Amino acid sequence: MVEPCACLRPTAPHAGLSKDKQEKAKKLAKDFQQGVKGADRPAQSKDRAAVIKAYEATAPLLSDFLDLTSDVPQDL
Repeated sequence: MVEPCACLRPTAPHAGLSKDKQEKAKKLAKDFQQGVKGADRPAQSKDRAAVIKAYEATAPLLSDFLDLTSDVPQDL
């Protein structure tokens, strides 16, 4: 059996995050997932306005998640 490289092994999603940040990250991820799932049918039916609305709702969630889980200082 071939073992996957270390970069492909799943890591704990909460590694290094405080309990508060873990809960916020879980909520952001869940809300993002629901928003993207909700955009699936409009995308399939080529409802451009609904897809754009879903993007506008989910893009800030993704940005907030990345900001929350990033350990790189903003001033770099």
